[in-house]
Amino acid sequence: SKKVSSAITVNQSVSIQGSAVVDFGNSSVSGSAGLSMVSGTLLISKLSGTTSPELDATATGANYQLSGGTIEFYGSNATGTNQRIRAKDGQNRTIQYYNLVLNANGANNSGNILAAGPLMIQNSFQLNSPTVLDLGAGDIISGNGSFTMMNGSTLKFAHNNGLALDGQIQMNGPRNLLTGALSTKL
Repeated sequence: SKKVSSAITVNQSVSIQGSAVVDFGNSSVSGSAGLSMVSGTLLISKLSGTTSPELDATATGANYQLSGGTIEFYGSNATGTNQRIRAKDGQNRTIQYYNLVLNANGANNSGNILAAGPLMIQNSFQLNSPTVLDLGAGDIISGNGSFTMMNGSTLKFAHNNGLALDGQIQMNGPRNLLTGALSTKL
Protein backbone atom coordinates (compact mmCIF):
# COMPACT_ATOMS: atom_id res chain seq x y z
CA SER A 1 0.00 0.00 0.00
CA LYS A 2 1.32 3.44 -0.94
CA LYS A 3 -0.10 6.71 0.43
CA VAL A 4 0.73 9.93 -1.38
CA SER A 5 0.92 12.45 1.47
CA SER A 6 1.75 15.65 -0.42
CA ALA A 7 1.31 17.19 -3.87
CA ILE A 8 3.42 15.62 -6.63
CA THR A 9 3.83 16.06 -10.37
CA VAL A 10 4.31 12.96 -12.55
CA ASN A 11 5.54 13.40 -16.12
CA GLN A 12 6.21 9.79 -17.15
CA SER A 13 3.72 7.13 -16.06
CA VAL A 14 1.84 5.79 -13.07
CA SER A 15 1.50 2.01 -13.17
CA ILE A 16 -0.55 -0.04 -10.70
CA GLN A 17 -0.54 -3.84 -10.71
CA GLY A 18 -0.72 -6.88 -8.48
CA SER A 19 -2.46 -6.30 -5.16
CA ALA A 20 -1.08 -2.75 -4.87
CA VAL A 21 -3.26 -0.08 -3.26
CA VAL A 22 -2.25 3.47 -4.17
CA ASP A 23 -3.98 6.16 -2.12
CA PHE A 24 -3.78 9.67 -3.60
CA GLY A 25 -5.94 10.79 -0.67
CA ASN A 26 -6.63 14.48 -1.06
CA SER A 27 -3.12 15.19 -2.37
CA SER A 28 -2.72 16.70 -5.80
CA VAL A 29 -1.14 14.20 -8.21
CA SER A 30 -0.90 16.04 -11.50
CA GLY A 31 1.24 16.12 -14.62
CA SER A 32 1.43 14.96 -18.22
CA ALA A 33 1.71 11.26 -17.30
CA GLY A 34 -0.80 8.56 -18.13
CA LEU A 35 -2.18 5.83 -15.89
CA SER A 36 -1.78 2.10 -16.43
CA MET A 37 -3.68 -0.46 -14.34
CA VAL A 38 -3.89 -4.23 -14.83
CA SER A 39 -5.03 -4.88 -11.23
CA GLY A 40 -4.82 -3.23 -7.84
CA THR A 41 -6.70 -0.23 -6.47
CA LEU A 42 -6.38 3.54 -6.83
CA LEU A 43 -8.08 5.66 -4.14
CA ILE A 44 -8.85 9.34 -4.82
CA SER A 45 -10.48 11.68 -2.29
CA LYS A 46 -12.18 15.00 -2.96
CA LEU A 47 -10.00 17.72 -4.42
CA SER A 48 -11.95 20.95 -4.68
CA GLY A 49 -12.27 22.28 -8.21
CA THR A 50 -10.28 19.54 -9.94
CA THR A 51 -11.06 16.73 -12.35
CA SER A 52 -9.66 13.38 -11.22
CA PRO A 53 -7.53 11.51 -11.98
CA GLU A 54 -5.57 14.72 -12.50
CA LEU A 55 -3.00 13.09 -14.79
CA ASP A 56 -3.84 14.44 -18.24
CA ALA A 57 -1.81 11.96 -20.41
CA THR A 58 -0.43 14.67 -22.71
CA ALA A 59 3.19 13.43 -22.64
CA THR A 60 4.39 11.61 -25.76
CA GLY A 61 3.09 8.04 -25.64
CA ALA A 62 1.09 8.66 -22.45
CA ASN A 63 -2.49 7.44 -22.15
CA TYR A 64 -4.91 5.69 -19.85
CA GLN A 65 -4.59 1.90 -20.12
CA LEU A 66 -7.05 0.47 -17.61
CA SER A 67 -7.37 -3.24 -18.38
CA GLY A 68 -8.02 -4.21 -14.75
CA GLY A 69 -8.11 -2.93 -11.21
CA THR A 70 -10.45 -0.55 -9.44
CA ILE A 71 -10.54 3.22 -9.14
CA GLU A 72 -12.43 4.39 -6.05
CA PHE A 73 -13.55 8.00 -5.64
CA TYR A 74 -14.41 9.41 -2.20
CA GLY A 75 -16.59 12.52 -2.39
CA SER A 76 -17.16 15.09 0.33
CA ASN A 77 -20.42 16.07 1.98
CA ALA A 78 -19.22 19.67 2.40
CA THR A 79 -21.63 22.20 0.88
CA GLY A 80 -20.45 23.61 -2.44
CA THR A 81 -17.86 20.91 -3.06
CA ASN A 82 -17.93 17.97 -5.40
CA GLN A 83 -15.49 15.67 -7.15
CA ARG A 84 -15.38 15.40 -10.93
CA ILE A 85 -14.57 12.12 -12.72
CA ARG A 86 -12.35 12.64 -15.75
CA ALA A 87 -14.04 11.38 -18.94
CA LYS A 88 -11.29 12.21 -21.45
CA ASP A 89 -7.55 12.64 -21.21
CA GLY A 90 -5.70 15.81 -22.21
CA GLN A 91 -5.63 14.64 -25.84
CA ASN A 92 -9.45 14.25 -25.94
CA ARG A 93 -9.35 10.43 -25.88
CA THR A 94 -12.15 8.66 -23.99
CA ILE A 95 -10.95 6.97 -20.79
CA GLN A 96 -12.27 3.42 -20.48
CA TYR A 97 -12.49 2.65 -16.78
CA TYR A 98 -12.36 -1.01 -15.76
CA ASN A 99 -14.00 -0.96 -12.30
CA LEU A 100 -15.27 2.34 -10.91
CA VAL A 101 -16.56 2.64 -7.31
CA LEU A 102 -18.05 5.86 -5.89
CA ASN A 103 -18.15 6.53 -2.14
CA ALA A 104 -18.73 9.55 0.11
CA ASN A 105 -18.41 10.45 3.77
CA GLY A 106 -22.00 11.76 3.75
CA ALA A 107 -24.69 12.77 1.27
CA ASN A 108 -24.21 16.08 -0.55
CA ASN A 109 -27.50 17.04 -2.23
CA SER A 110 -25.68 19.13 -4.84
CA GLY A 111 -23.78 15.95 -5.77
CA ASN A 112 -20.79 14.40 -4.04
CA ILE A 113 -19.46 13.32 -7.42
CA LEU A 114 -20.03 14.67 -10.94
CA ALA A 115 -19.03 13.27 -14.32
CA ALA A 116 -16.91 15.52 -16.54
CA GLY A 117 -18.57 13.97 -19.62
CA PRO A 118 -19.73 10.53 -20.78
CA LEU A 119 -18.16 7.64 -18.82
CA MET A 120 -17.11 4.33 -20.43
CA ILE A 121 -17.07 1.28 -18.10
CA GLN A 122 -15.48 -2.04 -19.12
CA ASN A 123 -16.41 -4.24 -16.15
CA SER A 124 -18.39 -2.68 -13.25
CA PHE A 125 -19.71 0.62 -11.92
CA GLN A 126 -20.89 0.78 -8.30
CA LEU A 127 -22.56 3.71 -6.54
CA ASN A 128 -22.36 3.21 -2.76
CA SER A 129 -24.39 4.77 0.05
CA PRO A 130 -24.65 7.68 0.85
CA THR A 131 -23.08 8.99 -2.38
CA VAL A 132 -25.02 11.38 -4.62
CA LEU A 133 -23.94 11.14 -8.28
CA ASP A 134 -25.02 14.12 -10.40
CA LEU A 135 -25.13 13.48 -14.17
CA GLY A 136 -25.89 16.15 -16.78
CA ALA A 137 -27.95 15.20 -19.85
CA GLY A 138 -24.84 14.31 -21.88
CA ASP A 139 -23.05 12.43 -19.08
CA ILE A 140 -24.07 8.96 -20.25
CA ILE A 141 -22.60 5.89 -18.53
CA SER A 142 -22.02 3.16 -21.12
CA GLY A 143 -19.93 0.08 -21.82
CA ASN A 144 -20.03 -3.70 -21.50
CA GLY A 145 -19.98 -3.74 -17.71
CA SER A 146 -22.58 -3.83 -14.97
CA PHE A 147 -24.16 -0.88 -13.16
CA THR A 148 -25.14 -1.13 -9.47
CA MET A 149 -26.77 1.46 -7.20
CA MET A 150 -26.57 0.36 -3.57
CA ASN A 151 -29.31 1.07 -1.02
CA GLY A 152 -29.01 4.65 0.23
CA SER A 153 -27.22 5.99 -2.85
CA THR A 154 -28.71 8.68 -5.10
CA LEU A 155 -28.44 9.22 -8.84
CA LYS A 156 -29.46 12.64 -10.15
CA PHE A 157 -29.95 12.44 -13.91
CA ALA A 158 -31.02 14.82 -16.69
CA HIS A 159 -31.25 12.67 -19.84
CA ASN A 160 -34.67 12.97 -21.57
CA ASN A 161 -35.02 9.16 -21.69
CA GLY A 162 -34.31 8.81 -17.97
CA LEU A 163 -32.91 5.43 -16.96
CA ALA A 164 -34.23 3.58 -20.04
CA LEU A 165 -31.69 1.51 -22.01
CA ASP A 166 -31.23 4.45 -24.40
CA GLY A 167 -31.11 6.97 -21.55
CA GLN A 168 -28.57 7.99 -18.91
CA ILE A 169 -27.32 4.44 -18.14
CA GLN A 170 -26.50 2.55 -21.35
CA MET A 171 -24.62 -0.44 -19.91
CA ASN A 172 -24.74 -3.75 -21.79
CA GLY A 173 -24.32 -5.77 -18.57
CA PRO A 174 -26.71 -6.16 -15.62
CA ARG A 175 -28.34 -3.01 -14.21
CA ASN A 176 -29.00 -3.32 -10.48
CA LEU A 177 -31.03 -0.50 -8.96
CA LEU A 178 -31.47 -1.86 -5.46
CA THR A 179 -34.46 -1.04 -3.27
CA GLY A 180 -33.65 2.08 -1.31
CA ALA A 181 -31.56 3.62 -4.09
CA LEU A 182 -33.02 6.95 -5.22
CA SER A 183 -33.06 8.32 -8.75
CA THR A 184 -34.20 11.86 -9.39
CA LYS A 185 -34.55 13.85 -12.61
CA LEU A 186 -32.82 17.22 -12.56
